[in-house]
Amino acid sequence: MIVRKAKKEDLQECFELLKVRELMDPSGDPCKKWWIEFFIKKQTLLVAEIDNKIIGFIMAEVATGKLALIHLVVVKKEFRRRGIASLLLKKTEKELKSKGARAIALYAYANKIQENFFRKFGYVKGAKTYEFLKFI
Repeated sequence: MIVRKAKKEDLQECFELLKVRELMDPSGDPCKKWWIEFFIKKQTLLVAEIDNKIIGFIMAEVATGKLALIHLVVVKKEFRRRGIASLLLKKTEKELKSKGARAIALYAYANKIQENFFRKFGYVKGAKTYEFLKFI
């Protein structure tokens, strides 16, 4: 398995990974392709691949000041629990730090598996919030 920066040619494979119920937006649709493409071009989007097939990716950006945001960590269901998300997260943290970030905020679904995963890497659960989203 390798982890590398995403290329424009990876857009469709990344988009396909988002077509699972738990990653749909509030209207029931997958996130927009233009959003993924923006991260490929201007921000941080790393992919994990095996045999030239993308099996996971992570999207992040340095947003304001020294705060970075991790938007998505996605791994195909059949490849989970093999350390892929951990590797993506570690490499992303290193890249964000090299870009000047000193704190990272992320969004995750409220379940014990994700909560335990992120705690293992030193993340602290914040206040309960709701996401409000509008595409314009």
